[in-house]
Amino acid sequence: MKLGFHYHIPAGVKENQIYVQGFFGVFLDSLAREVDELHLFLHSPLPNEWVLMDYSLTSKNVILHDIGLHNSMPLRLLNKGSILKRIEEKVLALDAFLVRAPSPLSPFFILGFGKRIPFSMLLVGNYATSDDNPSLPFWKNKVIRLFSYFIHFFQNKAASRVNLFVNSKLLYDENVKRNPTLKLVKTTTLGKASFYKKSGSELDWGVVKVLYTGRVDLSKGILLVCEALMNLRRQGFQVEFHLVGWEAFGAKMVEGEIRSFCKEIGFGDFVFFHGKKKIGEELNKAYRANSLFINASTGTEGFPRTIWEAMANSLPVIATSVGSIPFYLTDKENALVIEPKSIKAIENTVKELIQDKELRLRLVENAFQLAQSNTLEIQSKNLIEEIKKN
Repeated sequence: MKLGFHYHIPAGVKENQIYVQGFFGVFLDSLAREVDELHLFLHSPLPNEWVLMDYSLTSKNVILHDIGLHNSMPLRLLNKGSILKRIEEKVLALDAFLVRAPSPLSPFFILGFGKRIPFSMLLVGNYATSDDNPSLPFWKNKVIRLFSYFIHFFQNKAASRVNLFVNSKLLYDENVKRNPTLKLVKTTTLGKASFYKKSGSELDWGVVKVLYTGRVDLSKGILLVCEALMNLRRQGFQVEFHLVGWEAFGAKMVEGEIRSFCKEIGFGDFVFFHGKKKIGEELNKAYRANSLFINASTGTEGFPRTIWEAMANSLPVIATSVGSIPFYLTDKENALVIEPKSIKAIENTVKELIQDKELRLRLVENAFQLAQSNTLEIQSKNLIEEIKKN
């Protein structure tokens, strides 16, 4: 099968190799292994985006079609007609097409070509509930918000006409009336090499290193974690907070705010920023160097891929009951699921894990088994089999 694919994350070519962001690259390689040819219709990166292009696609059956610079959302939408016209012949030569959404042009691929070749949509979020960019002026955020609602309207229209997949229970509930045939799938970055089974002695803790990975954003409850861990230090527990990830907006604006807050409460010497880690061995090494993982998100979540990664690397997980997290995780069985926005809940669950080795052994074992059912190999194979049925 010759499969087309579009999403807004850019790809670039350097020394005859296709480069993308790591989490995106492992997904594309997993798709490519299930088809004869994978045709990528992607934007090329802006100069300042090349720093994010840290993954070289390994599959040799991938053909990249450059659809223009990854410039602002309004510009991409204004140019959508000329973009689609330019690639029409290449798209219609394919057997099927998959778009990932939300993405500015994804609905227009479906509305433009969907009557002539089979289309599928993998929906992984909702532009209508996305956060504003704090580095932009108020009026620019308002313009982007208007364009986001415009995309959301056409995305809903397109979603009713295609083979629709969603990766969270929240998205399932939002779209089931729109498309009763939709399917709930899991998205992941886990490959066979991602798994590491810690021994019992490795789960004996001295200094307790609490890890957060992902986008460094205050909506992830990071300040709440800092305050909870400082409370534990006052009680004599040797805890640290380690953050691995990146900021969506600005140059370490959020990191500066976190550092200032931690200094103010006396936790400044115990919070560590490790920056973005390359997916694979480098990121896995960061997981394995820590004691437990926390996602204390206070807002809407799908199901963070970082939870799967932590489970695969034998870290007990604490997560707030937002989005699809309580749909996939069972409290006290494969994770500790807590109420959001509660410093006391974070404090108590971290303390519980420190004091109860039997609990953390049980969580790690059950979570490791759960993660093994959610690898790229399994999920991409299932996705492509469903696309072929369409």
